[in-house]
Amino acid sequence: MDIKMPGMTGLELQRKLADEGTPLPVVMISGHADVRIAVETMTLGALTLLEKPFRLDELLGHVRRALEKDRDNRTAREFEAESTARLAQLTVKEREVLEMIAAGKTNRKMAETLGLSVRAVEDRRARLMKKVNVRSVAELVRMLT
Repeated sequence: MDIKMPGMTGLELQRKLADEGTPLPVVMISGHADVRIAVETMTLGALTLLEKPFRLDELLGHVRRALEKDRDNRTAREFEAESTARLAQLTVKEREVLEMIAAGKTNRKMAETLGLSVRAVEDRRARLMKKVNVRSVAELVRMLT
C-alpha cells in the first residue's frame, strides 16, 4: 500500500488492520517518507518501506516475501487451532499426565505422584498420545507451545 492513498492513508489502513487483528504482511511504498513515517510503518508491522522510484523486480521480491510470510502465519495459526482442538479432547486424568510429561517427569515419578502403577501411567500416556495424534514427546510438547 502507498503512504498517500486517496481517502485513507496507508498508515491509517495499516493501523486499522492491526487494530482489527488482521495479520496481513504489508509492503509500504512512498515517495514522501521520512524517518517518523518509516518508524511508524515498521512498528505497525510492515515488512518494508520502499521509496519511490523503485524497480519492479525489487517490489515483486518484497511482495513474494510478504506472501511467504502470510502463508507461514496461516500455517502456524492452523496448527495452533488444530492443537487446541485435539488437546481439548483429553480427560482430566490424561491432562494431569500431559502436564507431568511437559514438566519432564519420568513414568515412575508420575506413578508416585498420582498413586498409580507405572503400567497405568504408561497406558494413560499411550492413550493421550494416540488421542492427540502424536508419535513423540517432542511433537506433544510442540503442541503446547
